[in-house]
Amino acid sequence: MAAGGALSSGMTKTAFLSSTAKDLAEYREAVYGGIQRMDGWKCIRMEDFGARDNTPDEFCRAQVAACDVFVGVVGHLYGSSPPCSDESFTEREYNAAAQAGRPRFIFVAPDDFPLSATLRETDEKSRKQKAFRHRVTAERIRASFQSPEDLALAVVTALRNWELAPNAAQPETAAIASLEAPEKILAGLNTQSFFAMSGEPPASYRAADYISLIAVPRSIKALRLDQTAQERFEQMVTFAFPEIRGFDLAIPRGQYYQVQSHVPSRSSTHRVWCLWNCGAVGYTANLEQSHALPVGDLVLHYIFFWRLCELVLGPSGEVVVDALLVCPHARFTAHFPDPHGSRSDYDYVSGIRFDERHPYVREQIQRIEKFHLPVEDIAQKLADLVFFQIQETAAARIDFEKWLEAITNLLRQTGFGNWGKLR
Repeated sequence: MAAGGALSSGMTKTAFLSSTAKDLAEYREAVYGGIQRMDGWKCIRMEDFGARDNTPDEFCRAQVAACDVFVGVVGHLYGSSPPCSDESFTEREYNAAAQAGRPRFIFVAPDDFPLSATLRETDEKSRKQKAFRHRVTAERIRASFQSPEDLALAVVTALRNWELAPNAAQPETAAIASLEAPEKILAGLNTQSFFAMSGEPPASYRAADYISLIAVPRSIKALRLDQTAQERFEQMVTFAFPEIRGFDLAIPRGQYYQVQSHVPSRSSTHRVWCLWNCGAVGYTANLEQSHALPVGDLVLHYIFFWRLCELVLGPSGEVVVDALLVCPHARFTAHFPDPHGSRSDYDYVSGIRFDERHPYVREQIQRIEKFHLPVEDIAQKLADLVFFQIQETAAARIDFEKWLEAITNLLRQTGFGNWGKLR
């Protein structure tokens, strides 16, 4: 058996791509391209089957059983069915994967996914598709997507995570930590300095305002802290954040490894990423005090952190996030950056103001949140989290609708497909 529980001969692993075609053609092509570009992987899809002396149904289900993993993209169309069956081809392929014991990675289109009026199905088919969407969501930890690029990245990440997981050979019985595990892990990590054994940060760092973020997945899987894992982590950081230059090479620290950067960003002169062998991902950054900080730059730190969580943790179900904001000295302004503009290109957001600090305003605030990866309403989640922290530490007065709109726009502009354009 190959690494990661693969059944294929040699070093090549195969992923069967299942979905309806008319509504998801562009998405299928993006996923196909992403898998084909992965070393040691091949995507099996109906577009490449050609003429066969089999019925489409029996041939597709045989191909599903022969592949290492099943990748299902579930939209809003039920699709066609083979003769003498009430189930669609896609649902029968899903069933074949379950019967063969293949790992099933499911990606579900969001409720507001655009669908042409010319592709509308009968009420009966719509009912069946709703039931199928509900079924796969109940049976598997599913991910969502917003664009072909988002979907391709999510699929590639899921496959690589499966390869690296020590228990990938038995995906159906992967160990799930107890519900208390993430909180216990966070309690331990909060007492462990980000800078342990790695040399002291700049002298101003500990006295400065800063942000500290840690995410722990509910499903705890030990990570391999070897050279391969380190190289993979470095590649992820580089791929996700090409505009963040100057990170040092990842340095192993026994139970975790980390990368640091002394290169100034929009709002920070020092940042640290950590990846612990318990599966937790951490990020800390100081907040520049030499000038008033546009509040949108603070939000960017949360977005940077969340993008890496999506890459490193992948579709891992629920994660627990510990967010700590310390800012006894920072002053904020109601501006959000244009990620594609110059370093001085900011837009003023009406409905946000910062009052004079009062004695009762807290110098720091910590909040524990629970998220599901990937998060369909991440803008709402981040808006709630940062809104709460800013109110408590910076005497903010905010129109939440305008605040949410600004964060939604920033997230959209800093999606994976646009990230490399940041300056």
